[in-house]
Amino acid sequence: GKADRMFKSSADRMSKQASQMGKVIGGVAAGLATGAFASWIKGAVDSADAAGKSAAAIGITTEALTGLQYAASLSDISTQELNSGLLKFNKNIAEAANGSKAQAQAFADIGLSVKDANGNLKSADKLLLEVSDKFAGYEDGAQKALLASDLFGKTLGSKIVPFLNEGSGAIETLTAQAERFGLVMSEKTTQAAAAFNDSLTVMGAMTDGIALSVASDMLPVMNDFTGLLIDVSENADAAATSASVLSGVLK
Repeated sequence: GKADRMFKSSADRMSKQASQMGKVIGGVAAGLATGAFASWIKGAVDSADAAGKSAAAIGITTEALTGLQYAASLSDISTQELNSGLLKFNKNIAEAANGSKAQAQAFADIGLSVKDANGNLKSADKLLLEVSDKFAGYEDGAQKALLASDLFGKTLGSKIVPFLNEGSGAIETLTAQAERFGLVMSEKTTQAAAAFNDSLTVMGAMTDGIALSVASDMLPVMNDFTGLLIDVSENADAAATSASVLSGVLK
């Protein structure tokens, strides 16, 4: 009867509303998931870009740096700490090679040369492995900590001793693990990441330029309009007339 029809109509409306609500919730969830995914990918791009720039500044390959970053992170050494320490280490290597007696002596004291058998300068990552083998054989103490500070700077020197104590074999095992995990970045990847971020910067500058151009065109009109509003507000009769006109338009 009539009651059945009313009930069915109400049920249909409720079903339709529930379906619409489900679509809305699903859309919001999809949007959040897409946003999280985009943020995740952008974070990876930024990391690759930063790794490429840091490797170039230090003077080692991106593969070597990103592998060492993973290995060092397991000894509670941050990426920034490692990068800063390797910059200092590479500077010491260069100074030792260029005749600095103090720096050359620091390496000589542990029986290492900054050059290989062919007279070529060793890279910081290769020499770090040699240093780690030396540290693995030394007894812990103030002298070892002081040596680490001399080689890698005070900030990293105070934290890198446990990492170096592992020896080159353990460090190479961890860098190989980083490669299996996909954490070791190639120069091609870091260059692509840098190019992408550069493109985003250019696009951002372009949109800023468009906004400034539009604002420049609109500002005279906007200033005239705000000036008119001020004039109207200071004139009670004009304000009342304007309010009446506006009310009639809105109705």
